Amino acid sequence: MGPLDRQLRAQAADFEKEGGFTERLYRVRRQRPHCVRFFR
Repeated sequence: MGPLDRQLRAQAADFEKEGGFTERLYRVRRQRPHCVRFFR
């Protein structure tokens, strides 16, 4: 297994565990008090 294959496997595992960019951004914005009004 080469370095690129290891990187792709690590990224795939991270994506499954943490979600994609949009999911992470949503999670961060939900935790910020000044952004609460946009999600209610």
